[in-house]
Amino acid sequence: MIIRPKDAAKLLGIFVMCFCAVLVCAMFLNSNIDMARIKDQITDQDALLLYDMTVSSAKVTSAVTGGALALTTVVMLLFYVKHYVDTHKSELGILKALGYSDWKIARSFWVFGSSVFTGTAVGLAGAFILMPAFYRTMRTGGILPDTPLHFNPELVVYLVVLPALVFSVMAVLYSYRKLKCPALELIRGTVKTKSRKAKPNSKVNADSKVNSNSKVNSNGKVNADSKVNTNGKVNSNSKQSTITDAPFLRELRLSIVKSRFSLVFFIWFASFCYASTVVMSFSISEVGGSDMMAVMMAGTGIVLAVTTLFLAVTTVIKGNSKTIAMLRVFGYSDRECARAVLGGYRPINYVGFALGSAYQHGLMMVMMSLFFGNDVFALPDYSFNVRACAYTFVSFVALYEIFMRAYSGKIKRTPLKEVMLEE
Repeated sequence: MIIRPKDAAKLLGIFVMCFCAVLVCAMFLNSNIDMARIKDQITDQDALLLYDMTVSSAKVTSAVTGGALALTTVVMLLFYVKHYVDTHKSELGILKALGYSDWKIARSFWVFGSSVFTGTAVGLAGAFILMPAFYRTMRTGGILPDTPLHFNPELVVYLVVLPALVFSVMAVLYSYRKLKCPALELIRGTVKTKSRKAKPNSKVNADSKVNSNSKVNSNGKVNADSKVNTNGKVNSNSKQSTITDAPFLRELRLSIVKSRFSLVFFIWFASFCYASTVVMSFSISEVGGSDMMAVMMAGTGIVLAVTTLFLAVTTVIKGNSKTIAMLRVFGYSDRECARAVLGGYRPINYVGFALGSAYQHGLMMVMMSLFFGNDVFALPDYSFNVRACAYTFVSFVALYEIFMRAYSGKIKRTPLKEVMLEE
């Protein structure tokens, strides 16, 4: 199996997820290990209480950040393996026909785990570059003694080596499962899947379906027997109308969203991550937390959201290129095509943003109750920051609409002939 540069570029999302997870976890976990070396030097009761609070806070942050990003990386990895098998069925089927076993082919998919190793290794290196400034920021109060920075090799094992091995094995096993079908089915691209029965009262009107007489010639133009003229507009004798088109486009939009649940998860996760991290960065500053921590958290959320949106929207456009082409053939405008293909994901983004805002508020309340409210450290004055949430929402809508406008333009610029002649 040969991974081309184009295929390897799609693993960028896994690299970014692993980089962000290890960057955050490594700083906090390394700090905890180093702080354990100076625990015997702490004799003051207030300082000891602050020490316990700092260690617990680091554990919670590492668990929440690492757990959420690890789960997302698992979904993303399995999605990419499935996508690669689906788009290279013929090549994989030929290898099976030549005598290669399923296991021998599946072993080549360890390459997908290499993106995990690269992301975690770069994340660990980045953490140690930022760690001196992080240590200074965490000790600005002067209550705890200075903590010397050490390199703890066990973090290399737990944060770099083990994740790479686990994800590589996962990619191999999942690809082996996907290859368990006859070679002829792979070559023909007709792997059997469970089909859904059409509903008898479907909202799609018979006149709204693609007519079997509409053909596209080698020049990418519509033949004379089509209901659409060469300018791409519907003739006056077309049976479609605004009344029948609207249910058809709604049904198509819903079908596209339902077709790949993993993409729904990615787009939901982008808005969830953006809301939870950026709004929480405002909340951390509000309760007197470290500015470095707030900036790092907001930056991580923005990078994750942009990367996830880019990969998900690109996959949606690529997977529905022929659908877009046929809509254009039958006279639908570029705006209608973009709305049918991408419009169904807008409600998912808004739901994800709302859940992300609620999640960060709940997490902040839990952390306040765990680490404050005792005799030494009074509970800070914290409440849900409506203004910060509104600013974050406006910025996310602007970011999302920029993506939608950019890819709507890509739909418009895609040549019809190139799409229809694509194998």
